[in-house]
Amino acid sequence: LDQAVRPSHGFSMRNFALGLLITPEGRAAIDGLRPDLQKAMARLIRHTATPRRPVSDTTLKFRHEAAEVLRRAGRPYDLDISLGVGFVDLALPGPEGVFWLLDGPEAFRRPFRTDSTRPKLELVPMELFRSELFMAVLQKGAVEAMEASLNAWEGEAPRNGKEVLGIPQDMARSKRFPWLEAHEVRLARLDWLEWE
Repeated sequence: LDQAVRPSHGFSMRNFALGLLITPEGRAAIDGLRPDLQKAMARLIRHTATPRRPVSDTTLKFRHEAAEVLRRAGRPYDLDISLGVGFVDLALPGPEGVFWLLDGPEAFRRPFRTDSTRPKLELVPMELFRSELFMAVLQKGAVEAMEASLNAWEGEAPRNGKEVLGIPQDMARSKRFPWLEAHEVRLARLDWLEWE
């Protein structure tokens, strides 16, 4: 990316490109662009880092409490798992195979409304998009399809790398996620109000 592009603009542009990359229709749309635009899209995706999203003290406290409950129960878990397209807050290995998104107030529109005792929380668009990204990369064969498209857009031979966007091409057989191979992985959300 050009040095004049602000990090926030690069992040927004990368999210747009990722939104296209994760679906067959989006990849087909980029396939129809001129080669220079395809290379620009691939460069956005490959070379723009996904920053950690800022969270509130309420969210940090909630995540700490969830991890502490698991630690006391003797349950294995991983925190802040990078899947290349963002960070999963908590991963529970084993037969459940659950990646958890632990949401604090900043993940919702107007979380402190006073018109009811338990407001119906509505996720902000970035949080909805984060779920879509994770669901896409957790589908079998999705990471390989994304890598093939990125290679084609760059006009390069397929890479023999072990990772795409920081995601192991075979997540199930990687040392970090050995439990994925035998079990279906689910993505779940829990907000701080449900936790209380």
